[in-house]
Amino acid sequence: MKKCMVFVFVVLFTMSSVWAGGGKEVLPEQPKVVAPSEESDASVLDFDSLWKDPQMPQSWFSAPRKASESGIMNFHQSPVLDQLVEQGKLPSVRERLPKDPPVVEPYENIGKYGGTLVIYGVDLERTEFTFYAGWNTQEGINIPTPDGQGYVPYFAESIDFIEGDTVIEIKFREGLKWSDGVPFKAGDEYEFYWNHTLDKSLFDTSLLMNPLEEIVKIDENTIQMRFGSAVPTYNYELKHSWVGDMLEDNMPLVPMHIMKQHLPEFIGESAALEKAQALGFNSVQSYLTEFTQQVRKQSDPRYRMPTMAPYVIVSRTESELLMERNPFYPFVDTEGNQLPYIDKLMVRFAAHKDNIELQAMTGSADIALTSLSSKNIPVYIANEEKGNYKTHIFLDASLNKPFYSLNLTLQEGLERYEPYFRDAEFRKALSLAINRNQLNERFYFGKAIPMQVTIAPMSDLFKPEYGSAYAQYDPEKANAMLDSMGLVDRNNDGFRDFPDGSPFKIQMMWSNASYLSDIGVHEYVISNWKDIGIHVTIQTVGIDPFWDRSAALDWELKPHLVDGSLPYPLGLVRLALTPVDGPEINPFGLWGTYFMSDGESGERPPKDLYSEVEMLYTSARQWLQTLDDEYLIPILESQAENIWTIGTVGFTPYPIIVNNRLKNVPE
Repeated sequence: MKKCMVFVFVVLFTMSSVWAGGGKEVLPEQPKVVAPSEESDASVLDFDSLWKDPQMPQSWFSAPRKASESGIMNFHQSPVLDQLVEQGKLPSVRERLPKDPPVVEPYENIGKYGGTLVIYGVDLERTEFTFYAGWNTQEGINIPTPDGQGYVPYFAESIDFIEGDTVIEIKFREGLKWSDGVPFKAGDEYEFYWNHTLDKSLFDTSLLMNPLEEIVKIDENTIQMRFGSAVPTYNYELKHSWVGDMLEDNMPLVPMHIMKQHLPEFIGESAALEKAQALGFNSVQSYLTEFTQQVRKQSDPRYRMPTMAPYVIVSRTESELLMERNPFYPFVDTEGNQLPYIDKLMVRFAAHKDNIELQAMTGSADIALTSLSSKNIPVYIANEEKGNYKTHIFLDASLNKPFYSLNLTLQEGLERYEPYFRDAEFRKALSLAINRNQLNERFYFGKAIPMQVTIAPMSDLFKPEYGSAYAQYDPEKANAMLDSMGLVDRNNDGFRDFPDGSPFKIQMMWSNASYLSDIGVHEYVISNWKDIGIHVTIQTVGIDPFWDRSAALDWELKPHLVDGSLPYPLGLVRLALTPVDGPEINPFGLWGTYFMSDGESGERPPKDLYSEVEMLYTSARQWLQTLDDEYLIPILESQAENIWTIGTVGFTPYPIIVNNRLKNVPE
C-alpha cells in the first residue's frame, strides 16, 4: 500500500555492503506549493533540484545492461559460496549465473562480501522484513525508476504492450534459475501455472477490472498475457510480482517442479491431504493457498519453497527468522561480483511497532523503514551519534496521507447515517473543519503539502482550485452547513444529534499500519471535528480484521493513503475517487460492485447520485484502458465539487534509519 519513490533502491543496495560511514542528514527544503488557504497560483514540485540525489547512477533509469555490454568477462562470489563450491555442494558462480548476467551499478562503491543485516518486525505479513525478503521489494518482472516516472525491465529482458494494450509480451532473461538451482523456463512455468496451479474458481472475473483471460507460451523464455480489455497501466502490477494484480495477490507464480510434488492431480488426493495434515491443515486447498504464498513470503522453512528473491529462509524460531543469500540470484555489480553482498538477513520480532524504533535508535537494528514515524524525526536526528546511525529523509510519493472515506453503502442497522454520508454538504463540512496547516506543522514540520485529494501538483492536469476545494480551515462555515442539515446539539453535551434526539456518533476503524497513518494524526483530526460537534471515536483492530471488515463493508469511517501516484495516478482513481475496484478499497462499496457486474449484483446508486457515480465509473474505465487524460478531467472536477474522499496533506517526509556500518544507501 505505502510506497516511497525510491524504496526499491534502498532495498537492493542496503544489502550491498557493510563498512564504515557516517554523517548527519538535514531535512531538505520542501518545494513551494501554495497552501489551500492561499489564493495565488500553485507552482510545480521541483523534484529534480530538491529531491533527486545527484549521486544516483543514471543507469538506474534504464534496464540493467548485460555483462557482455559492460565488458565484464569474469565473475566472483561471496567467500561463503567459495567454500560450498569447493565442497561440491554448489556449481561454480559461472554455472549459477545466467548466460549473460544483468549488471546493477552500486550507488556509491563496490561493496564487500559478508556480514548479517539485522532488522526487526512485529509480524511476517506487513512489516519491516517483507521489504527485504522479496515480497514488497518492488523487484519483479520490471522495476520502477527512482523518480517514479516509469518502469524498466528487470528480470525481464523486454516487456511489450501489443494488440491495443490487450496483450503483454514478456521476454525473460536467458538462464534464470530458482534458488534451488532448477532452471526457470518462463514458457513452461507460466503455461503450467495457468493450466494447473492457478485455481480460477477463486476469482469472479466479472468483478475483475482487467480480467486475465490466458497466458500463452511463445518460446522457452517468452510468454504473452492476454487480457479481456486494454491494460496500459499493468506495468504497475508487475513491479513486485510475477503475475500481477489479483492473481498475484491470491496465488503467485510457484515453481512448476515444486507444484508437481503437491497438486492432487499429480500425486493423488490422499497423498496431497497427507501433506496438508502433516502441517496442520484440514483441507488440501487451504494448505495449497498458504504453500504457494511461501514463494514470496519466505516465512516458514518447513515448506522449503524456492524463490527468485535475493534471500531464502533457512530457519525460524518464535523470536527470530534467519535468511541466507540466494546462490542463484542472477544480478552482478560492475566488476562481476554476484549480488547481494551481505550473506545473511536476521529478522527479530518485536512485541510492538514502537519497539522497532528503539532497536534502530540504539544501534541494534541495521535499518528501519516502515515502523518509523515522521513526527519523531527530530528525536531520530538527536540520537544519531549515540546510536551510531544516520537518518535519511525520503519523500513519500503518496498524494494524500491520510485521506478519509465515509462508507456510502453501510451495513444493515446503520442506514440512518447514509443520507448524511451521501450528502456532499456533510463531507464538505468535515473537510472545512480540518486545520491542515496546523496538522502539517505538528506532524510533518511543515514539510508536507496541505491539499485536498486530487491529482499531484506536478501534473499538467492540476488546478489550484482542485487542491484547495473545501480545504480551507473554516469551522464557522462547517458549523453553518451542519446546522442547515438538521444536525444540531439537542442535549447541550457539545455533540450533534439526529433530529429525533439520539446521538450522532461515527466510529473510525483504524489499524496500526504505516499506510493508515499514525493514530496521533487521527486524534488531531477528530479534535477538529469535535470543535464542530461531530463525535468520532477510534476503534483499533488488527490489520487482517481491518481488511476483512473493509471487504464486508463493516465500517463507517476509515483512513488510508493515496499511493500509486506516479507515473500516473492509478491509486487516485482506484482507491479514492471512482468505483472501479473491490468494495474494500474505495468508499463506493456496493455501487462499484453494481457497475462492475453490469447490475447483476451489488447495489444501484440512488436516483439523485446515479448519473454522477456512473460517470465516475465509466470515465475511470476509459482512462484505465487508454491513459487518455481527457477521461481524468471529469473525475477531478467531480471530486472538487463533491469531495468523495476528504484529504489532508500529501508528499510527506519519510524517515529511514540506517546504521553507520551500512553503505551504498541512497541519500
